[in-house]
Amino acid sequence: MRKEAVKIQLHTAISVLATVLAALVLSGLKYILTGRRRHIEARISDALGDTGESSSAIDVSDDGSETSGQARDLSQRGPKRRRLKLPAFRLRGAFMEQYMKTLKVELIKAGAPLKPEEVVGLSCCLAISGVIVGLLIFQNLTFALVLGVAGSAALRIWITLMKNKRSRLVESQLLNALVMIANSLRAGHSFMQALDLVSTELTPPLSTEFGKLARECRMGLSVEDALLNMAGRVDSKDLELAVTGVLIQRQVGGNLARVLDSIAATIDKRIKTRARIQVATAQGRISAWIVSILPFALGALVFGMYPEFGGIMFSHPLGRIMLAGGGVLLVIGVVAVRKVVNIDV
Repeated sequence: MRKEAVKIQLHTAISVLATVLAALVLSGLKYILTGRRRHIEARISDALGDTGESSSAIDVSDDGSETSGQARDLSQRGPKRRRLKLPAFRLRGAFMEQYMKTLKVELIKAGAPLKPEEVVGLSCCLAISGVIVGLLIFQNLTFALVLGVAGSAALRIWITLMKNKRSRLVESQLLNALVMIANSLRAGHSFMQALDLVSTELTPPLSTEFGKLARECRMGLSVEDALLNMAGRVDSKDLELAVTGVLIQRQVGGNLARVLDSIAATIDKRIKTRARIQVATAQGRISAWIVSILPFALGALVFGMYPEFGGIMFSHPLGRIMLAGGGVLLVIGVVAVRKVVNIDV
């Protein structure tokens, strides 16, 4: 009877999660199909919404009193606006807005062709899928929750890996780009012509960033703001150093080619120092990987060879306490080793 009750609960949970997953999938399809229309509407609202006509226009009523457009809008939609201004709604809205902004910056730095809303939807789908798979295969709520958390974090881990990979590619190309710009300036070209040369001669992702920099300058944005935008799109300290040097030169004057040569020499020294550190800390980094992988490999081996022996770790309270303690100690050990071998240059 107890097993049948557990099976009924599992089937009920799976049905509910499958329904939620289907709803999320349908919502995602709707979001994708209507994406172009929403993109056009967003561009129109960005173009017209900054003028402030609807919020700052002053109207004169019949009794001679002046009423702003914003006050008139609040009077027309007073109850709804008052509900949205409750502290709980305001706090939740501010948190979600800040989270979406942070996620958008991470996606830009990673060069991922996704929007923050799509990432949130996919994370929810992966989390629910992980829970369903855990319930179907293991028929254990603990395993299901672990798989759900892993599925939810998988997309963010992928974004972080893409961001780190893109940063490494940019830093590997930056030295050649600075030397190319300096030589182009010595040859008599302008700064914009040097940017065009880099955007055509190099390969992505750095050529794409310099192309965006040149287009923003041609669209009327100042060179300083365009450089700051490029530094914000890439997670690279070397690029920030180069942008800072160029900005200082534009404020105090001087020979830009010499400034770029000095920055290139500094970046070259940092690259060589970073390579020496990578060689010196290779053993420690390998040890960190072994320490983090070995418990899972041994656990899989024990469960594969002696299922009844490994099952005690999950069925007995003492076994669960030992697993929790081992997980905490594992995390502490990996973090400690990474702190030792991760030397910032």
